[in-house]
Amino acid sequence: MKLSRMPAAPRPDWGIGVAAEQYHQVIVAAQQRALDHARSITPDDLRHACHQVALGRDRSSRDFSNAELDRVLALFRLLADDADLSAVVELSHPEVSAQRRVEFAFGRYFPGYVAFLCHARFGTRDWRAISAAQQRDLLRLLRLRKNALRRSISPAAVASQSPILDPANAPF
Repeated sequence: MKLSRMPAAPRPDWGIGVAAEQYHQVIVAAQQRALDHARSITPDDLRHACHQVALGRDRSSRDFSNAELDRVLALFRLLADDADLSAVVELSHPEVSAQRRVEFAFGRYFPGYVAFLCHARFGTRDWRAISAAQQRDLLRLLRLRKNALRRSISPAAVASQSPILDPANAPF
């Protein structure tokens, strides 16, 4: 037996605009989930409701892709702070977070080497000017070339690699 009840109407203290709309959708989804199980709303219901609102369906967080995780985190940030404009932008324009992930991926490699491979492969030195499919192809190629990775070397690692002569045992 499925229980049903009219969802709570948006309250004025939920804020205005996108944040209030998202908050209302989360509350309605959590209420429906709780009613389906004939109990009051639990934190688990709220979490699943956030997944449902952000992704359009309930899905286990273990199975999230990077894009889905970005959407859910943006919703969490928006619900925590209704004035967070970056969360609003990420929810309404998912290509912004996709571009951020691509920037991060290319930032792991030496820029000169990326430009060289991009020019050799696609005829332009600017990897931002090529299509998304070509960017994926270039990243796949870069992953195969381990020496292209930037490696952060700590001062301790440098000190352990360089031979330090003991003055007592120095040959001269």
